[in-house]
Amino acid sequence: MIASDLTPELLDVGRQESAARGGELRRQEADAEALPFADGAFDSHKLADASVMVFRTLAACACAPL
Repeated sequence: MIASDLTPELLDVGRQESAARGGELRRQEADAEALPFADGAFDSHKLADASVMVFRTLAACACAPL
């Protein structure tokens, strides 16, 4: 799983929350208007207005059984 944000401090929060739930989170500091990923690089994505909400949601999804 990859989390991307312009703010390194928020990426640290996401990493810590994911780790606390047993997940692994790759961090990528980037501007949302110029993400460094190729088209089609992901199977799915999650977007939210508040980065902390995204991290909590992604961490919960990563640790939930499929």
